[in-house]
Amino acid sequence: MTPCAGSGDVKQRDQRARSGSCRPASPAIALVSSQIIEKNPRSAHKQKNTLIKKHPLLSVLLGALCAITAAPLPAESPTPEPAKNTRPNVIILLGDDIGYGDLACMGNPKTVTPFLDKLYAESVRLKDFHVAPMCTPTRAELLTGRHCLDNEASNVNCGRSTPRVDFPMMQEVFKANGYATGMFGKWHLSENGPFRPSARGFEESLYFPGSSLGTVRDHWNNNGFDSTVLHNDVPKKYPGYITDVWNDEAMKWMEKEQKEGKPFFCYLPSNLIHGPEFVEESRIQKFRDKGYGKILSRSFAALERYDEICGRVDAFLERTGMKDNTIVIYFGDNGANEQLTEVYNAGMRGAKKSVYEGGHRNACFVRWPAGGWQGAWDLSPLTEVQDLFPTLMEACSLKPVDGLKLEGTSLVKGLQGKPMPELDDRILVVQYAHYDKGDDVDEKRAPGEVDQGHRTGPVYGNAAVMWNKWRFVNGKELYDIETDPGQKKDVAGEHPDVVSRLSSYYHQWWMNFAPDSRPLQAIPIGGAENPVELDISAWDGVWADFSNAVREGQPVNGIWHLQVMKPGNYTFILRRWPEQLGLPMRAPAPQGPWPYSPGKALPIAKVRIQVQGQTAMADVSEKTDVVRLTLKLKPGRTKLKTEFLDAQGKELCGVYYTDIEYNQPAARK
Repeated sequence: MTPCAGSGDVKQRDQRARSGSCRPASPAIALVSSQIIEKNPRSAHKQKNTLIKKHPLLSVLLGALCAITAAPLPAESPTPEPAKNTRPNVIILLGDDIGYGDLACMGNPKTVTPFLDKLYAESVRLKDFHVAPMCTPTRAELLTGRHCLDNEASNVNCGRSTPRVDFPMMQEVFKANGYATGMFGKWHLSENGPFRPSARGFEESLYFPGSSLGTVRDHWNNNGFDSTVLHNDVPKKYPGYITDVWNDEAMKWMEKEQKEGKPFFCYLPSNLIHGPEFVEESRIQKFRDKGYGKILSRSFAALERYDEICGRVDAFLERTGMKDNTIVIYFGDNGANEQLTEVYNAGMRGAKKSVYEGGHRNACFVRWPAGGWQGAWDLSPLTEVQDLFPTLMEACSLKPVDGLKLEGTSLVKGLQGKPMPELDDRILVVQYAHYDKGDDVDEKRAPGEVDQGHRTGPVYGNAAVMWNKWRFVNGKELYDIETDPGQKKDVAGEHPDVVSRLSSYYHQWWMNFAPDSRPLQAIPIGGAENPVELDISAWDGVWADFSNAVREGQPVNGIWHLQVMKPGNYTFILRRWPEQLGLPMRAPAPQGPWPYSPGKALPIAKVRIQVQGQTAMADVSEKTDVVRLTLKLKPGRTKLKTEFLDAQGKELCGVYYTDIEYNQPAARK
């Protein structure tokens, strides 16, 4: 738990931390003060008196410092009125695709991130902190406190982005304990009825569906400016830059809750810097003028924009007097994209999607001045995103709700500077459900053949098992990241005892989850939400989320897993294009702005659906924009497959937009 500056790669920072030689540069008084603000608050007074005896001038300096800090502020800068509530507020700043090495404070020589650098300097930093290598699994692990293979949101789309509804989520626990709960930004944990933010404990929500702006169910042609997004599940258009909107609306909401004297839990998962990087062209051009290419210029501009927006939130906390008693946590949801890791990756191997260190190790800053969580020092033991849920429960004195079971460890003692021997020997596993196409499936598929999906579940051994300095990767490779942070030398043959311990641990861990024995989360129909809107991101085993799949008429198809809640007649409402366009199924769509593809016309002649052993078909004419087919269904779990067919009966693709409406029985007279 040694104070440590952020420059340099992982190996250099680890060496400085072990030697205790790396304190951040500070003015003289700050250096003197830092000597008496040590890691064990109970011995602070004793240390202070000892230092004063050794250095008589120290008492003079401290007296002057106290006089300065105690002096009243000038009349033109009145002290903000403090919040009425005494329990800490909580803000989670979650960056999208921002890796460990993308921040200047973590040693990146190319990026400029002044606010996050400032937060780094004011925080306790989780030095060896790990998330999942992809965004949905990390978000589910954060909010459920359970590993993604356990909570079942183990992949991005492919029918695997929905956490189990029987696992209480963080915001539900905060809400049950009297906190106001709000989220603003990227949800990406399914957008159907019982899985939406409003159904999972958020009283206020402003968000978009899918992995990024521009996905299939997102408002058509959203490009980050004057966008239509979902406010408490209802579409609403907001003028301006959408990432400003998330934070502006969040600040309005937080200030309202403060005035009402209610503590809040505010979840701010940004869409930045995930592609497509919707950023003002003037900002992008600034980086192009520095000689960066198109992709890097967009990424750097998006990172600059994200940093500015986070800084505005912090300035808001200062202005409203909430900074001292607000817990602020920042981290990224996975490793950086490959283009950014080529610029700088802190000496690590791997990027987003990888189980090597660069795919899942991330920066995590935690600040709570009133709780003593500050001071620019590193909490060194191995930690993971699942630790944040129990940490916040303890810090905020939250009582558990029924069914809550957390896998992580509360870090409160460590954040207070106290020893945590329970972390010394912990073993953690990073794994998610890869999109596995198998052996060159695409090359084997004949021209025009429809891609019916692939295995997207977890694969045994496709993991990183972490124990102190050791990383056991892919079930066979062993790396010592203290001496080899780049994971270049496999030392499995030199340490068979370590391999044996970690492989045995992993095998038992895997058997406890038995992921292949559990079906995917099914989407309920005939329940509270009616009709239910389905999109292709929920197709089992098919990676088809961005709207370009629809625009290009990609030959893909898959099945939806459904849970029929009530017996009766269900109408399937089938479209080629989103309803807002009102286009015939065979028609092309107008060209949208960057980065959208032209809307391709398809020779659709028929549409067919298959569910519960039944098949229904309908013809499609030049003017047909929507087809409605009604079938009688019985309660229970089932699969739905849809198809667009040409005039010869050949399958073109699945139906991109399918809504299902339960037909309420007529009331008896």
